[in-house]
Amino acid sequence: MLLTRVLTAAALLAAFLSALWFLDRIAFSMLVAGSVAIAGYEWALLGKSRRPIAWAYGVLCALLVIGLLQVGAAVPWVFDAAGIFWIAVVPVWLARGVG
Repeated sequence: MLLTRVLTAAALLAAFLSALWFLDRIAFSMLVAGSVAIAGYEWALLGKSRRPIAWAYGVLCALLVIGLLQVGAAVPWVFDAAGIFWIAVVPVWLARGVG
């Protein structure tokens, strides 16, 4: 079990580093957007959303990544807002119970 996880992590790390070094900016951005879409879909399923809503959430996350690529100057503001949300809002939200 541990060996399988280590080998999977090594393969994913090799794929990520290869993409980082050898893909141009647009191709790498699309790869990241696709990864974010999959992560958003999985996150929505973990939140017990129905599949159509999970798909919509994944697509929305990918579109946000693509949108941020177009307006690069807004990225620090978005990261700041996300950091404040996760530090100030999410702990209270989790303490009260999700759902």
